[in-house]
Amino acid sequence: MLAFVDTPHPSSPRRRAVRGPLFALAGAIALYVALWVIPWRLHPSTGRGALAVYQVGQGGGLEPLAEGAPLTAGTSVAFGVSSEREASVVVLALSPRHARLVSPSMPATGAVTRIHPGGPTVLPDRPTIGGPPGLVRFLAVFCRSALPPETVLKAGERALSVAQGDPDGVHTLDLGCGESFAGARVVAKAP
Repeated sequence: MLAFVDTPHPSSPRRRAVRGPLFALAGAIALYVALWVIPWRLHPSTGRGALAVYQVGQGGGLEPLAEGAPLTAGTSVAFGVSSEREASVVVLALSPRHARLVSPSMPATGAVTRIHPGGPTVLPDRPTIGGPPGLVRFLAVFCRSALPPETVLKAGERALSVAQGDPDGVHTLDLGCGESFAGARVVAKAP
């Protein structure tokens, strides 16, 4: 009786020479997709956004505030926001060593405002600006999907801490969302 025994033959040197670069190319493509394509598709940014600050007048009228304009402590403000794409918006007020959520004004119960692309949308909140005289920077965060306001507030507190309590030192919250800044100078009430 004859038995056929199949002995494994080593692959040809040519096949081995081609296999290595193919594996390297496949690995490079997988790395590219993992680092660039997937994050680009999942990126929560909404493109550019704009923030305008308004002083609320006696009759409820809105007067635009220029960048760095004086704002009397105890004055109510409103915010106008616009974005290139649909977005959820959260607004913070950054003052020396303190970050405060101003829209939505109540983080636990306040619904995050969703805006549509195009013209400015005036947010419903009318917070009162108080505190010691000095710079206050307003920061609007525009995200494709709604981030909890507490998350944005904690990111603002962290960024302010890194900037050593200086609102001008905060340039981004690193949340991967669009951001827009506007500033005013709080002045004490006249006696």
